[in-house]
Amino acid sequence: MRNVLASLAFLTSALASAHAQDLPALEPANVQAWADRHLGAMVENGGASGVVVSVVRGGEIIYEGGYGLGDVVAQTPADPVATRVRIGSNTKTFTATLIAQLMDEGRIASLDDPANRYLQRYQLPPNGQSPILLRHLLTHTAGYSDRFFFIGADRPVDIPVSAQVFDRLRPSFARPVEEQVVYSNFGVATLGLVIEDLTDAPIDEAMRTRLFEPFGMTQTELATTIEAPSNLARPGLIAAGGRIVGPTPFTAINPAVAQTGSIVSTAHDMALYMNAQLGHGDLLSAEARGRLRQRLAANAAEGAGVAMVFIEDSWAGRQTISHGGNWAGFHSWFTLAPDEDVGVFVAIIGEAAPVGMWDRLRGAIHADWAPPPSPAVLSASGATSAFMSEFFGAKRAFVPVTISAEDLAAYAGFYRADRRPYTTSERLSALTYFGADVVELSVGEGGLYLNGAGPWAPQGDGRFMLDAPTRPQIIIRPNPRTGEFVLTPDIGLYTMTRIDDVAHPKLHAILAHLLAPLALLGLLAPLTLGRTWRAWPPILVGLGAAGVIGASLVGLGAGESLMTGYFAGHVGRIGVLVASADIMLLAGLGCVWGAITASGAFARIWLALIASIALVFTGLLALYGGVALGVS
Repeated sequence: MRNVLASLAFLTSALASAHAQDLPALEPANVQAWADRHLGAMVENGGASGVVVSVVRGGEIIYEGGYGLGDVVAQTPADPVATRVRIGSNTKTFTATLIAQLMDEGRIASLDDPANRYLQRYQLPPNGQSPILLRHLLTHTAGYSDRFFFIGADRPVDIPVSAQVFDRLRPSFARPVEEQVVYSNFGVATLGLVIEDLTDAPIDEAMRTRLFEPFGMTQTELATTIEAPSNLARPGLIAAGGRIVGPTPFTAINPAVAQTGSIVSTAHDMALYMNAQLGHGDLLSAEARGRLRQRLAANAAEGAGVAMVFIEDSWAGRQTISHGGNWAGFHSWFTLAPDEDVGVFVAIIGEAAPVGMWDRLRGAIHADWAPPPSPAVLSASGATSAFMSEFFGAKRAFVPVTISAEDLAAYAGFYRADRRPYTTSERLSALTYFGADVVELSVGEGGLYLNGAGPWAPQGDGRFMLDAPTRPQIIIRPNPRTGEFVLTPDIGLYTMTRIDDVAHPKLHAILAHLLAPLALLGLLAPLTLGRTWRAWPPILVGLGAAGVIGASLVGLGAGESLMTGYFAGHVGRIGVLVASADIMLLAGLGCVWGAITASGAFARIWLALIASIALVFTGLLALYGGVALGVS
């Protein structure tokens, strides 16, 4: 059977190659036609307020263009040379490039060296008995959970950052080293400290003198202040129907982690960067480029892997090196095909208008009650994939196999992202956003359906593929250590683990949002129980509930949530919620005692009801770090 499948795969590939002659030539006119058709339509359909794009081949910029607006306030057009965009996590590839340069210079001997060998002002604790290697930081395999605490900033942070400030950002370990590739901002942030310690220069200076200036990237900087960079694009907030309802507010990235996502650039400058990565201008040594492209880790051999930060993959048999970045209002991606000497960069300018808490709750209860969604496109990976499909054909062979309905059903269920906090009160974000990090796989005609979309047809050995031009795949296999099914998406940078239906955060969030106002009934205790000590516990339950509700709602702007300040490093609002929940928990136990000792049936029933509401509510919060027991 395996030989038959191999023969079919070869035949499919051969057929794809036979059709390669029908693909348009990669020349400026055809690239512009593709961009007009794909990116221009994106703006026209309300998917973005603006887009900039650049394409290189053979060391030349063969196309650069802009669509829509670069500034929705000034109404200036998007321009590939003048419009500056935030490239988000694409910044990480620049950080990795500096590490490769330091290896060229002999300052770093091996990626298998412990990171602490090169860190001077900060030391990483081991993961169990395993020291954290440079390779682990570059490939997201150190085992860190992820945190978004203080990833943004609304107050200055000095760089180079102190060890004390940096350690506040360190997440807990969620898994053994090298078990899985799970994206980690902190890991790459630590590499920035390595660079600073070895070069004796702040990270922004190291990038400027070693990369931006040699590469000719005159419009590029690593932003290390909380002020908006000059001439930065102003993305639109896109509501349902594609309406632009205002500009996206500027949010600074914490300068302490600037090396993970703070570069501001243009499509033109990113073309120069792509050419440098492709070997033009002798700006990077062949050894450095080889290191940057070599696969070092992967969640599945047949899928995308990770080199030195770069996503290493293949497209129609050609190696590709890529990365993406997202920050409020900006969504970018670049893909290099080194064997073809080709690169494409796309930055989407725009953001979905925020959805309020009540709309999130209605949509969580029933999909038909949700408000119409924004058409905003929140990832540029689809655009670069469409480019690759246009000029190089389908990414991979589509060879569906037949498996029994029973075997197919074994993969169905809810899968939750493994890139998340596990030990801090940041877990409350899962309740705030109603389990947005969970997807559902169901069985339907032709294969699996991901959140209702499909079919993802079985390809054998846990691989499922969508028969679309770009041929995306998901791979589902058991974790050898835990036995749980783990889903790896096509980009390969993170995983999702299957959870029990009752563990879905959305169910907990709906229940918590319904119980909180019910707990206010405890304030009626003086009317129902009279002037007795037994009235105090339910009153405190009601006051605690008021504190929780107030912390979650009072003083928040449109689209803000309980977590907004936390992401900027403020813990006061969550502190109020936790303290209020603690009061509810203790008062709920007091209600239990009051119900046990009460003489009247009505009093017992009333106290038992308030106790049940308080204890179930605080029990749900405890699962997500919402009571003092779960705070760190």
